[in-house]
Amino acid sequence: MATGPKPTFFRGIEPQDISDFICLNFYNYEKTSEKIKNMNADEFFLYIENPEKLISHYTEEFLKKRVNSLYREFQSYEIYIRKYKEFENDKDNIIHKQKAIKDALIGKKTATVIIFKNGQKFAFKTDTKAFNWFNEKYSIRDINAQDREKYISLFGRDSYMFDEILKITYSKKEIYNKGQYKQ
Repeated sequence: MATGPKPTFFRGIEPQDISDFICLNFYNYEKTSEKIKNMNADEFFLYIENPEKLISHYTEEFLKKRVNSLYREFQSYEIYIRKYKEFENDKDNIIHKQKAIKDALIGKKTATVIIFKNGQKFAFKTDTKAFNWFNEKYSIRDINAQDREKYISLFGRDSYMFDEILKITYSKKEIYNKGQYKQ
């Protein structure tokens, strides 16, 4: 251990305040952030001189405390991977249809959408940014102003749902047709 005068730049600050300030964060800060507890000033300066020892010490403590939760996380990750593979192989899933629409509309500004809602068929122009996200419902804010007024008079201010979309076209080119997918 180093001897000699202690540095004065921590004068007036309690050792616990210093250790709380350092606050090691190993995993999920909001829920399980761990603070260095009861570290005295000598230990603190010892760790400053040898950071590898500090890392090694707290890594061991972390693993001792977290081995069960790490195992559970690993198991849930395995379940996630299995579910993801099932989803990836399910070509009838709505996300695959939405991804095809999103990919087809990249770089395009507006598209024509035909919906069947409340027993009525209605066509309107809309901004394609609505199709950048995988939603089941779409806001009427992206519909151009004239068409939005007609939409509101027919259906009110309710959003339209993905399953109400019959067809999406861009410049007379068909992007999506509900009939081409089995329901």
